[in-house]
Amino acid sequence: MIYSCNEHQFGFQILQVCSKNFLTEPLPDNWYQLTKQQQDDFLYAHVWQPLEHLSPQELWQLIESSADTLDKLIAR
Repeated sequence: MIYSCNEHQFGFQILQVCSKNFLTEPLPDNWYQLTKQQQDDFLYAHVWQPLEHLSPQELWQLIESSADTLDKLIAR
C-alpha cells in the first residue's frame, strides 16, 4: 500500500510540515507519484537518526498522526 492520507482530513502541506519532525527532509512534492518502494527508500534515506530503528510503516504512522493532530488544532 502506498502511504497516503485522507486529503479531506488534512492537506498534503500539513503532512510535509509534520514530516520534518521525523525526517531530515520534508516529504517531496511528488510523494503521491512515487511507488511504495520509492516512498520506503525516501523514508529510510531521510529518517532522523534517533528513529532509525522504526520501519517505514511506523514512520508514516508518526507523520500521519502528527499531521492529524495539527489539522484538528487548526480546525478549532
